[in-house]
Amino acid sequence: MTDLPPYPSQQVPDGEAQPVEQAPLPQGAADSARAAKLEGQLINGANWFYWIAALSVINSIIFMFMAKSGVSFVVGLGITQEIAATGVKAAREGDPALRYVALGVEIVAAGIFALFGLLARKMHLWAFVVGMLLYAFDSLIFVHAEEWWSVGFHVFAFGGLCYGVAAQWKLRKLRSQAFAASSDPWGPSA
Repeated sequence: MTDLPPYPSQQVPDGEAQPVEQAPLPQGAADSARAAKLEGQLINGANWFYWIAALSVINSIIFMFMAKSGVSFVVGLGITQEIAATGVKAAREGDPALRYVALGVEIVAAGIFALFGLLARKMHLWAFVVGMLLYAFDSLIFVHAEEWWSVGFHVFAFGGLCYGVAAQWKLRKLRSQAFAASSDPWGPSA
């Protein structure tokens, strides 16, 4: 056993452990920590696009090849489900090749959402906004079909996307403030 006191406590003469007061972080370190937290929030928000895309493709594959199973994810895109239904209907009517064309179109649609995720992670605000608008319009398919679980999850996922946009705005503001402070030849004003 070591004679050093356990961290972050220190021993006082009467033998009781007392918490060590930590000095506040310098302003630059606090800004760095805040920026790192905001970057994590931005990435988490942008990752919703990946989830939407991946679950949409899984939904499409399940629906196209196991239509009788009735299994699907509520977070998938409504447009891909509509395309899948069209492909299955065409296959039943005698043109099975259209099932694969429909699957290809669904993968492209999901790929667009994955691209929004990639661009949103790289701080392209327009990718967040356009992707969120398309996702909001996509939710109208479920409203029309009265699939309320899917509508609810669209709202939940939309909240995650909003979380990412908010983090991006805060991060941009923090970076512009840091830039303004570093470019001031007289230093920060008192």
